[in-house]
Amino acid sequence: MKNIHDEVSRCIIQMLLKEPFFAHLLTGIVRNISKEIPTAAVGLRGTNINLFVNENFFLKELTTTSSRVAVIKHETLHLMFKHIFRMDIHEHDPMLFNYAADLVVNQFIGSWDLPDSAVTLATFPDLGLEPDQTVDWYYKKLAGLANEMRKQSRHFKFDQESGNSRGHAAEARKAADSIDESTSLDDAIKAAEKAADEAEKCAKSAVPGTSSDENNLEDTKDAADEAINKAQKKLEEAKSDMNKDDYDRAKQKLDDLKKQVNDLKPQGKPRLSSDWSSTSAPQSAGNLEKMYGIRTHSDHSIWGVQADGSGLESSAHATAAESELDRMIVQARDRTPVKDRGTIPGKINEMIKAIIEKRKPKVDWRRALHIFSASSRRTKVVHTMKRVSKRYGTRPGIKIKRFQKMAVAIDTSGSVSDDQLSIFFSEIHSMWRNGAEVEIIECDAAIQRHYPYRGKLPEFVSGRGGTAFDPVFEFLRKNRQMQFDGCIYFTDGYAPEPEIRPPCKLFWLITPDGKVGEHLKYGRAIKLQE
Repeated sequence: MKNIHDEVSRCIIQMLLKEPFFAHLLTGIVRNISKEIPTAAVGLRGTNINLFVNENFFLKELTTTSSRVAVIKHETLHLMFKHIFRMDIHEHDPMLFNYAADLVVNQFIGSWDLPDSAVTLATFPDLGLEPDQTVDWYYKKLAGLANEMRKQSRHFKFDQESGNSRGHAAEARKAADSIDESTSLDDAIKAAEKAADEAEKCAKSAVPGTSSDENNLEDTKDAADEAINKAQKKLEEAKSDMNKDDYDRAKQKLDDLKKQVNDLKPQGKPRLSSDWSSTSAPQSAGNLEKMYGIRTHSDHSIWGVQADGSGLESSAHATAAESELDRMIVQARDRTPVKDRGTIPGKINEMIKAIIEKRKPKVDWRRALHIFSASSRRTKVVHTMKRVSKRYGTRPGIKIKRFQKMAVAIDTSGSVSDDQLSIFFSEIHSMWRNGAEVEIIECDAAIQRHYPYRGKLPEFVSGRGGTAFDPVFEFLRKNRQMQFDGCIYFTDGYAPEPEIRPPCKLFWLITPDGKVGEHLKYGRAIKLQE
């Protein structure tokens, strides 16, 4: 039998040769070969992102290298789209969200061969699913169909137990893993009984001839057998401290459990299809009924906030993990040779660019405005009888008086919203309260009016025309006697390059949707980040 670690590495090398971006992204992911997951999955352990792979599934059910690569790329795409952070277990039907997420990523698998259990747009041929939509869009379409199906048949419900052996495998594994060195004999026997019970339930739900069900049953039996073996080991360790009757009863119980588990075979019955001809999408409804609860090649059970401490343990973990994932995505893109970047799908490229832009250091416009304001202050030495001269010990002494006069130009062409103006003037008001004289200059294509700021938000009519910067600078030059120490220009930046140099320091504050460019001369330009 092939070595699972070697086979996973071989698949990633295949991706490195053909689609190096995805292979580089996987280099930072912890690989976890685990029976806890019945197929393959991505999820978190603390803030570390893990790729989980079930050995039996990967080596037995996936019979070709192409299908194995497809499954690994599928999981990598879930990371790229950040689906592990998007599911809300309190708001979403987990199964429908799983299908919606798979619909998104399976459009980017390319030439690799997906397993037959893969959910694609063709799975729902008459539901009107459009390509390149978001997981939320697909979820709403599937949830709408599911609600329509429930309304049509009052007695129909999506039965997650019928044909679903995955949950029993997970519970049996949890029981086996709960037995460690500190576990008492009684608790170990209880855990073994729990695992054996899950194996029996799994056998009753597993449909004969269904490979996924049969493999899940094998996984469940393996977990139950492991739990029984651990309990038997505990029993032998405690033998010297037990009376013979108690020992014999416990040994017989565990022997019976082992035989019971080993004899289990699939006993489930295939589902009977309902008539969905009166629904808006009969074919899709029939397919959804057949597949709901049945295991696919990708497991999403550890997505979302998990009450048992697995998966996303807290929003803080999620935020830290998502930030780290962004770093890994950018790093993978940087490691991809330029000649190979054409293998990255266009939509993925757009997502990477958005991440790069988001990770760029953001300038705190308030801090920048405060620094500009502080650097524009003037000082004056005045004599005062209230102070004693430090040099001569006589009166009058001297006092350093700081004063400042600022021009605040506001673009009134309609580009500045009331909310943005309110945010901006909260900072101007702070400058005014600290002693600065502030002259408001309202201007679009020409200066409309100017007046001293008195602590109230300006009231003006916007949208009078285009925008020009030179009228403000010409006003400042003509009124040099007003001795402005600096000018703050609040605008969207959409205007011709100014030709007149202002006679004082200049600070451009640009609206969030505005234009920053080389045309904004003579001073620093910062975008308002609300």
